[in-house]
Amino acid sequence: MKGEMIPIEICWRSIRPRPVRRFVASPFPAEPASPALESEGNISSKMPNRPRIYALPSLAALAIGLLAWSVPALAATGADGAATIRAELAAWTQAFNARQADKVCGIFSEDLRYKFGEVQDRGYNDVCTALRRSLGDQTHRSHYTLDLREILVYGDIAVVRLIWTLDSSKAGSSLTTRSLEPGMDIFKRQNDGSWKIIRYLAYTSPE
Repeated sequence: MKGEMIPIEICWRSIRPRPVRRFVASPFPAEPASPALESEGNISSKMPNRPRIYALPSLAALAIGLLAWSVPALAATGADGAATIRAELAAWTQAFNARQADKVCGIFSEDLRYKFGEVQDRGYNDVCTALRRSLGDQTHRSHYTLDLREILVYGDIAVVRLIWTLDSSKAGSSLTTRSLEPGMDIFKRQNDGSWKIIRYLAYTSPE
């Protein structure tokens, strides 16, 4: 190759500048893309926002409906609980006055804690022992009268405000001693639907 002459035409082609392409803007504006031609990604990114906006009134209506349904249900539950507690207190009063010692403990929960007057806190076994001893004493007679003032039911818990009137007398004596026992009982609904006293406070007051 040394000393060989290269044709001038080939040299010229290699050094000749290439033409520059120029793009002239069209005087007519481009037509907007049809919505049908939008990409699937764009459509999917926009569509989820629409149901959320439209769902707000539906969710609000659903919440109002649930609230309207639950309020009467709660009221009915509270009324049923109050009626059950009233019946159980009446049954306990009847059992005590009839000296039915085997029925006077059923209204109390086994985890009962109570305080009566100046006596320190006591439990289920204490109250049952005291009640059975009192009813088994044939030389002494006691009669309770219930004055039920208020029953407030909060779900599975109920607060009862009441006053017991106790008339006591000795066998063979016409003398009767009367005392008042204002108190507050706390009931709890059990798994079987019954209500039992789990706490109570009471004290003795002269008539």
